[in-house]
Amino acid sequence: MKRILLFAIIAVSSFPLFAGGMQHNTNQSAQWVRTLSRDATTEIDAVFFNPAGLTKLADGFHFSLHSQTISQSRTVTSANP
Repeated sequence: MKRILLFAIIAVSSFPLFAGGMQHNTNQSAQWVRTLSRDATTEIDAVFFNPAGLTKLADGFHFSLHSQTISQSRTVTSANP
């Protein structure tokens, strides 16, 4: 019974972790804005999305300069008290 209760608590408490979604972290890479999928990248922006992918970079100094502009407008209406 304790295992079931523990599993239920862990399962219920993990749902809010996904509530923000990926769209709130758009300031990490201009490459992400272009492709919306950088999870397996082995390029310089891997430091945000796939730190293990940095092992595929050649030895030496790496510099990357990108520019991005993202605008979002939203209206949230909630009837919950």
